[in-house]
Amino acid sequence: MAKKVTGSVKLQIPAGKATPGRPDVKAEHNGVTYRFASDENRRTFSASPDRYVPQFGGFCANGMVYAIPLGGEPENFKIIDGKLYLTNDFSPQCD
Repeated sequence: MAKKVTGSVKLQIPAGKATPGRPDVKAEHNGVTYRFASDENRRTFSASPDRYVPQFGGFCANGMVYAIPLGGEPENFKIIDGKLYLTNDFSPQCD
């Protein structure tokens, strides 16, 4: 069965790197709990959550091209045209 990112997503988007989220700094959006490294990151997300949620529901963008719902990894991401895409690796399609 396909596995997408669920639970907490560990991204510090403004810094452009994956950073572990703290369990006490979190926000809910569309039934998903997002954890953040700082309250500032949480406020940025909460002001415009649709800007930061992963595309394809957290499934790997590379797999979705082929209609294969593979789990995306929060550490492997790319921001394209202001949207967050997760992959399960950094394959050439991500460049």
